[in-house]
Parts: sequence; structure tokens; C-alpha cells
Amino acid sequence: MPDPHFDLSTSMSLPASVQSMLGASDGKIQIVIVNGAFHDDSTETLLLLRSNSVTKEYPLDVPNAFGVDPILGEPSLPMVRAIPYQKKIAFLADFGGTGNGVYFLDLPLRSGAKLQLNPVGSPEFNAVATELKTAAADPTLKQQFCQTGLGFASFYEKHVGSCGWPPEDYANNRHVHNYSEFWGQN
Repeated sequence: MPDPHFDLSTSMSLPASVQSMLGASDGKIQIVIVNGAFHDDSTETLLLLRSNSVTKEYPLDVPNAFGVDPILGEPSLPMVRAIPYQKKIAFLADFGGTGNGVYFLDLPLRSGAKLQLNPVGSPEFNAVATELKTAAADPTLKQQFCQTGLGFASFYEKHVGSCGWPPEDYANNRHVHNYSEFWGQN
């Protein structure tokens, strides 16, 4: 096996509503890609979740396809956003192309379970989009969607409502209203 090579996103705090589900105040997520440049069986994408000073590791089922990239550059925030969903945490992924969708993490937290991608347009993806309306009462969740990437802002604006940007920000970021550019469906 080749020497492991790592690409890391920066860590990102979990929204307050998700931290509450975990009974934590220090919850963070981060994406790690092992051997990403090799595009072979040694390549692995991991979601790291830190809660109460303990880190759990979850392999992600990420399609190995052109245009799918869980880390866009370094440093960059993870291309997932956490949403409380029933008694689970849903991770909305904006990895590009066939890598967009949602992953579910069952509670209580247990390391090692491989998280499966539910692609855009699946019933699970649509259910999370609907659930976001309820979860949006959490201002930290709105901030993470609206202030950290156009794909997530477009998702929020389609399924919840306006991010409330000043008109000049909308003019400079016209793609925020083009949901299909990021998520592939209207």
C-alpha cells in the first residue's frame, strides 16, 4: 500500500441544535481524504465528528466519479452541513455531481459505521429538505447555510426562505438563485 496522503478540510462547529442532540457544546466536524490523488482502493473519505472531547470517525460512501470532490482546496470548510433529523443527524453533502446528497448518522454516536449516500432526488434527500424548515429556527444553522457557500445558500433559499443578504450581495452572487446548478434538480 502506498504511504498515506491526507487532505483535510478545516473543522467547523456543529449548529447549536445538533450540539443539543449530542449533549455537547464543543461539537465539530471535519472531512479527511486518505490517498485522494490515487483514485484507487486505498482512497477513503472520512467524516470526523468531535463531541465532548471525543472524536468519532465515519467512512463515507462517496462516488468515485469525475467532478466529485469532498474537499475543494486547503484551507476550506467541510462540504457538509449538519441538520437535526428525527433522532439522527443528517449531513447534507455538496461534493459535486453524483456526490451530492445526504448521509444519516444514527445516535448515540458509534465510530466506524460507513455512512451511505442518499443522492439528490431520493425520498431521503427530499425528507431532509422538508425537515430543514423546522430546524431553521436555529440561527447557527441558518448562518452555516447562508454564510459559508453558495451551494448551501441556494439549498436554504429554496427550502426555507431568504438568507437575508443585502441586494448587492445577491447581485454579486447570482448563482445562489440557481438551485439546479448546485443540486442538479429544480
